[in-house]
Amino acid sequence: MWLNLLNEYSPLLVEIINRHGGVVNQFQGDAMLVTFTIPVVDANHAADAVQTAVEIQLALAEHIFCYGEKMVTRIGVNTGNVVAGSVGVNDRLNYTVHGDAVNVAARLDNLNKELSSRVTISEETKSLAESKWDSIVDFNAKGELLIRSKSEAVKVYEVISKS
Repeated sequence: MWLNLLNEYSPLLVEIINRHGGVVNQFQGDAMLVTFTIPVVDANHAADAVQTAVEIQLALAEHIFCYGEKMVTRIGVNTGNVVAGSVGVNDRLNYTVHGDAVNVAARLDNLNKELSSRVTISEETKSLAESKWDSIVDFNAKGELLIRSKSEAVKVYEVISKS
C-alpha cells in the first residue's frame, strides 16, 4: 500500500517541481531534496521555489490518492550557497548538494511540525521571493528561531496561499 501511495505522490509533486525549474536531487522515502538554480541557473530561484511549494500544497489539498487516502507534506525552503557535485565511488555516484543552506532548509521543514504549518521559509528566501508573490501568498512571521547547528537565530516565515 505504502509504495503505491508513493508511486502516485511522487509524479504529482515532480510535475509541479519540473514546471517551475526545480530539480529533484534525491528521493528519501516520502521526502525529496529539490534545488532551484542548480545545476541550471535561475535568476528567480527563490520565487520559483515558493511558487512550487504553494502549488504542491494546493494540489495535495485536492488530490485523493489510491485507497481513498489524502496526503499532506511539509516543505522547508532556504536560500544560500551550497556545494554541488557527484559524491560516492566509481559505480555509485550520486549528484547532490551539501552545505549550511541545505541543512537550514531541512531544519525549516522539521519546524513545520512544531509550528503546525506546511511551508516555512527563511528571511533570505522571503526577501528574494516576496516582490513576485506577495499578491498571492501571505508571509506570516514566526519569529527568530534557534535552529540546530546554527549559532544565530534564523528569521522564519510561514507561507500561506491566499487562494
